[in-house]
Amino acid sequence: MENYLYVRGNSSTQIPQKILTLCKEKFARYNLDKKIRFISSGNHGTVIVFEDGKVQLTPPVNGSETLNNIVKSSTSYEHHLFLTSDGKVYSLGRNSYGQRGIGNQTASQAPELIKFFVEKNLQIMDIMCGVYQSYFITQNNDLYSCGYNSTKELGIKGDTEVKKIPTFVAHNVESVYSGNYAFHFFYQTTDGKVYFSGRTGEKSALSISTNESLPKEVTRFGNETILDISCDYEHSMILTQTEQLETKLYMMGPSASGEVDFFKGKPIKKIMAGDRNNLVLLENNDLYEIKTGSSKWLLNNGVFRIDVAIPGGLEINLACGYETYWIYTTTGNALLQDLLECYQKSIITDSKISKFSTHKIFLEIRLQAPFEKVKEILETFDDEKIDLVLQWCYSNQINDIKLINLIGDKFGIENIMAKSVQNDLLLLSKDNDSKDFDIIVKDYIEENEEENDQDNDDEDEEGDFEQIPIHKFILAARSGLFREMFKSVKQKTNSVEDYSGKSIEAIEHFVNYLYTDDIQLTADDDPQLIVEELQDAVEYYQLNPQSNLPYTLKKIENQFKK
Repeated sequence: MENYLYVRGNSSTQIPQKILTLCKEKFARYNLDKKIRFISSGNHGTVIVFEDGKVQLTPPVNGSETLNNIVKSSTSYEHHLFLTSDGKVYSLGRNSYGQRGIGNQTASQAPELIKFFVEKNLQIMDIMCGVYQSYFITQNNDLYSCGYNSTKELGIKGDTEVKKIPTFVAHNVESVYSGNYAFHFFYQTTDGKVYFSGRTGEKSALSISTNESLPKEVTRFGNETILDISCDYEHSMILTQTEQLETKLYMMGPSASGEVDFFKGKPIKKIMAGDRNNLVLLENNDLYEIKTGSSKWLLNNGVFRIDVAIPGGLEINLACGYETYWIYTTTGNALLQDLLECYQKSIITDSKISKFSTHKIFLEIRLQAPFEKVKEILETFDDEKIDLVLQWCYSNQINDIKLINLIGDKFGIENIMAKSVQNDLLLLSKDNDSKDFDIIVKDYIEENEEENDQDNDDEDEEGDFEQIPIHKFILAARSGLFREMFKSVKQKTNSVEDYSGKSIEAIEHFVNYLYTDDIQLTADDDPQLIVEELQDAVEYYQLNPQSNLPYTLKKIENQFKK
């Protein structure tokens, strides 16, 4: 698996010194040995959260090594928040307005637990920083806030006092949006309504008068669904979707507000607001920046294409600080898409749990328990929870921290947030005893017609063949070619022939790729031969178009050319 980090900026307080000189004028790309889970960046610092729950801070902070099992961070003008896998929150940095939520206004460069939530027995699901504010969503979907509040930046009705401990704001909140230098915020409720509160020049654009009480529901977008909001200083980016499933981007601020014409008809995947520039990622992975602070952002001359080549088949995320921009990616997305679709469409199922069809051997290795125990535990959950658990099994994606911890407790899985689908599939690929299917690969022997005629009645000598074991659901999930074969033959069949003419060695590497999204050559392999034989594999075997196989082969090719 390859993980990339792209950086552009010139701030020594946000970018590690050793790479600063390389990314001042353009995006510089770095290959990482582990996946980034999240990046947050502000005027005076950046936090990188890795998949293993460890963090890296710039500038370095003494005591940051004590932070473990971190799943998300949020960074503002001068403070950081860290969310752990068990729903606890730590804070560090300046604390002029009590934004750290620890009950005082004392600054600290060492992370400190926000005890309020522990004492109230509240687990936190999400966090967000404003410029001098902090926002928290509990497992019960209650919103709390603390910090600066002179113009209702905290959203507490009838109150403009500074809050040094988290204070209740609203029930039934699903998402909260603010930013590095934002004196305002939005929150979205579980029924889809969006509310605004705070100081900004965009109130009129949101159809909110200056003398109205806050928070105030945002209604100007009519029947359009708000997909995402990103904020910084006195502006916001709002991404909506129409009833015809078209995306629209609005820029809201004191100088100009409205839809950005440039992106009409261009499907948008992600947005990220920054102090000086804002990022927009399209579905085709084209990346654009929009200049902040003038009416130009509504016109074509305020939008600029960013010249950065991002390989296909990658999951892409964005972060902005003060004139600093981060893109972080990881491969393996196609693998998880295939597996999740395999579950959702019940492709080649071998067992049933309540109303859901699924794959017995896969659940056993993901949940580290015999299938009977898996079934017994899952049948105690309601249908919605079962669906979320199975979604996690196949994709590792779940936003309900309380449910994640419940899975870990019920099945005895330690550090469940670090449990990887790829690692479990690697174990599954090595377990030949559990494989229920074979790919038959023939090495054809050329013989002349006379010899064939003479041996016509003898034992078939067409050629030798080998059987490569695989789990049938893996083969069906990942290859459209084999999936179509299974539809045309009886489900009970336990083997299929590979007619590609590729060597046994190449097919073995291909099978391992189906499990791991990677190819690991040995000293006995001929790299050039493997690359040549698998060049057409994406098309021939009808793999997911987002497959990273072409890139993997290119990497091998570059290695053997050295």
